[in-house]
Amino acid sequence: MGNLIVAPPREIGRDPIHTLTRWRREAPQLPDVEAVRKRIDMVSLAKLWAGKFGEKESEVQRQALAARLTLERRLGELLAGTVSPGKRSKDIVVGDDNKSLPEGITRDASSAAQTLAVTPQKWFDKVVEEVVAGVRRLNLKEIYLEAKRVIAGEAADRPPHEAEGVVLGDFREAG
Repeated sequence: MGNLIVAPPREIGRDPIHTLTRWRREAPQLPDVEAVRKRIDMVSLAKLWAGKFGEKESEVQRQALAARLTLERRLGELLAGTVSPGKRSKDIVVGDDNKSLPEGITRDASSAAQTLAVTPQKWFDKVVEEVVAGVRRLNLKEIYLEAKRVIAGEAADRPPHEAEGVVLGDFREAG
């Protein structure tokens, strides 16, 4: 038998860089969690195929991470409206008051996506630009952790709100 030549999946096409860039642009308009999850799966598939594109491999890897970040941010935006804080996917849902994770999404994935969703748009855009330009390591976990630090830093810079359970003037000096 000779060498078997296999083409990339039709959804990715022969120019994955163009496809990944388009998917990244379209991410904010995706209507629901299922559409975003399918697109994330396709980005993962494109990343697996990156080695088949020769000298474009590193560019495909960067574009795949940028698309994934953008899609996960959109996923976090969608989940923020449907998932109650502290609820676990194994919780039994009773009535409409309880909200649980959509099937197939873990608590960790939900947390990471929602973390990206609440980061400042300016910071997020800068991270995506750095990923595409190749000046940032292609490590998704590092980006999530940095996003958490950015959010925590913002929270430390602003005064507490009554909705957060702390009312200004609650603390008096003991004397």
